[in-house]
Amino acid sequence: MSFGNVELFKPWMLPRGTQHVDLPGTYSLARKLNIDAAHAVTGFEFPKKLRAVPVLSGVVVCSDKADLLREAWLITTKSRWRKLRKKESRKSTTIGSCS
Repeated sequence: MSFGNVELFKPWMLPRGTQHVDLPGTYSLARKLNIDAAHAVTGFEFPKKLRAVPVLSGVVVCSDKADLLREAWLITTKSRWRKLRKKESRKSTTIGSCS
């Protein structure tokens, strides 16, 4: 049964003309940017004796789109950190003004 994933248990299993981008959240980002991407299955976990659960780590994309995806990931991650820091600083100023 095929789930649209790429099995990538060893580095040599990477298809020609593609790259493995192993960053969190890259699959949803690739979809937003209309970049064809497939989850990379890098192994299996066996939490119960009779069931195997695939370990997904990053995505596999065409080589010409990999740099674009990495740059977009960096930009969105920086943006999230800025928002988080801003939120944290607002919390600390309101808590400090109460006392």
